[in-house]
Amino acid sequence: MRAHAAKESAAHPLLPLLTVLRWFRINKWLSEIVLLEQQFVVGGEDSSKPPTVAAVLAAEGAKLGPGASVTVKAFQRFLVGEGVQSNKNPDSFAKEVAEKLAKAQ
Repeated sequence: MRAHAAKESAAHPLLPLLTVLRWFRINKWLSEIVLLEQQFVVGGEDSSKPPTVAAVLAAEGAKLGPGASVTVKAFQRFLVGEGVQSNKNPDSFAKEVAEKLAKAQ
């Protein structure tokens, strides 16, 4: 088995690097998808790297006392930039709503 691995790594000198890069990409993907690994950005301190949801839950559980735990009952997922309007005129949203109401009547 080792002879096969040695032969394969000799044939592809970048194989160890590619393996490490693959693990970094998988870990990055998991930190974006798994709720407890996502960064907690609502109401956090102004730091360069916000804590994860799991770290915030552990800290809140520690505030309640020894043996206490905090669980997530529900959550809402938002995409970055979701709901952000790029209209230059702030009244355009009101005009759009008025137009839709006029068409509905």
